[in-house]
Amino acid sequence: PLKKIDKIYNELFYQLKYILNKNGILVLLTPKPELIDKYSKQHNFRISEKIKLNYMNQEFYILKLYKV
Repeated sequence: PLKKIDKIYNELFYQLKYILNKNGILVLLTPKPELIDKYSKQHNFRISEKIKLNYMNQEFYILKLYKV
């Protein structure tokens, strides 16, 4: 359910603020980049690269993020 996913992504980025060092980079694979974008902005992360993949008629995205 979307409500559970929202809670998990929010907690993920909250924890990453403390775990990832200043020059650290986060790379994620996701079918829904808009959710990652939403929570990354709330927790001061920015997407520096976005690669679109198509695997077995499904779209996925590789996102490279950094701390602001």
